[in-house]
Amino acid sequence: MPAELLPCPFCGAVGKLIPHADDGDYVGVFCQNEDCGGHAGKDWFMKRDEAVAAWNRRADIKECARQQPTTAAAQNTADTVE
Repeated sequence: MPAELLPCPFCGAVGKLIPHADDGDYVGVFCQNEDCGGHAGKDWFMKRDEAVAAWNRRADIKECARQQPTTAAAQNTADTVE
């Protein structure tokens, strides 16, 4: 059974498999939130399972949040770069 699409890693909206308009042999997964623009990295895949796997392969959101610099740290870095 094919894997289910996880929510968009950027906004949490639903991802959708979409066939390529010019070549139906290719398929991509794209976020359905028009303001987001999330996609499965490489836009088009020859196999549905490859597109789903690429869409579902992502970093743990909680782990990413722990690694984000605080606003003050980000500002200090920006100040030293200028």
